[in-house]
Amino acid sequence: MIIKFDKYKQEKFITEFGYNFEELLQQCENVFGDYKSAIEEVDWYLNSLMELYYNGGEIYRIVTLSNKNELNKSDLGNHWVMDEGCFTRNYGNIKDEYYNRDDYDEDLDYFPFIITANVNPKDIDVEISISQFNELPEEGEIYIENGIPEYVNIRLYEN
Repeated sequence: MIIKFDKYKQEKFITEFGYNFEELLQQCENVFGDYKSAIEEVDWYLNSLMELYYNGGEIYRIVTLSNKNELNKSDLGNHWVMDEGCFTRNYGNIKDEYYNRDDYDEDLDYFPFIITANVNPKDIDVEISISQFNELPEEGEIYIENGIPEYVNIRLYEN
């Protein structure tokens, strides 16, 4: 369950990490095209980020593999999302990643898989996460720096 933080708490939270709420909102408005969408995105992102930062919880990552046994569970990566809906929104990027891999081989099929993991409170690097959100808010990513997320499962991504 996501706890709803008010705007004051959101502003205070991001100010602690050197960011300005209004600048973040303006960047989102530039990307999403209107103020209402920008407010919704910033509100969703900051609420989700604060909830994970204080309480931990499930996070998601998409990877392309020829089969799920290729997954290296001791190196799950740093870039994650807080909601699987981010994958649906960015499906075009996922397909591009699939076909533009450096090791792409036309004779070998790669498939997108979703990894689900648990992150501990405060394992999220908030400064890097907000910086990434400021640059690419449509991706809704967070950055895990301080620990390895606890692997939960992997399954084929189906859009």
